[in-house]
Amino acid sequence: MSLTDQEIEELRKQFRAELESEHKQREQRAERKADRRKHRENKRSGRNREAEIIKAEVRSQFYEEHGYEEKLDPTGRRFYLSPGEIKNKQRKRRGKNKKSRNSQKDINQWYVYLIVAGMGILAALILVKSM
Repeated sequence: MSLTDQEIEELRKQFRAELESEHKQREQRAERKADRRKHRENKRSGRNREAEIIKAEVRSQFYEEHGYEEKLDPTGRRFYLSPGEIKNKQRKRRGKNKKSRNSQKDINQWYVYLIVAGMGILAALILVKSM
């Protein structure tokens, strides 16, 4: 029950026609989307550019008046820190420095404990020898 050469050719033509029609539909859909996108961008571009410029000016004036500092994050984006946020960051930095100072004190205490323990061991050895 295999297909004849003529039936195979007919199926190929039919399938090819289906693929062609699907291709045309996809291309038309893509073209419509592109047209809609261009229309939206054109509509936005003029008014939004002006609005964005105004927003940027007002934002920079506001932040400058209130003592904000402009910073860059690791990805290169700009952000602003309020004076309170700046103080908090400085406190955190100072806290880290205190921790490092405390760790130095802890090391010094260990030296003292080792010396005292060594002296105790020496005293015990002297006592044991004298008996």
